[in-house]
Amino acid sequence: MKLGDKLKKLRAERNLNLIELDKIYGVSYVQIGRYENNKAKPSAKTIFKLANALNIGIEELTNKLIYTTNSDDPDFKNLDAKYTKLKNLEVISKESKNAIEKIFDLVILESSINEAMLKK
Repeated sequence: MKLGDKLKKLRAERNLNLIELDKIYGVSYVQIGRYENNKAKPSAKTIFKLANALNIGIEELTNKLIYTTNSDDPDFKNLDAKYTKLKNLEVISKESKNAIEKIFDLVILESSINEAMLKK
């Protein structure tokens, strides 16, 4: 299933229309519609925010497991699970949450680059 189809399905399962998701996510409902119709591809940051707005993990939205590279430590193998734990902590400052978001963006970008390199 393509990401746009998955996004549309998950939004519908939560009984949200495009305008409601727009209000939660903060991006034009027109742009969200483009993602859902597979006319535009969201950036890593957008995927992160959409998953957050739908209260799901990045893995569920993208259908991909995201792992750290070169790490045998089980605590770091599943970044999405770690993120879920962190986002539920209310004592984390906004600055720390922003830093965590940037780290996830970098890991997603790295994963995308590695995936592209494997396809060559």
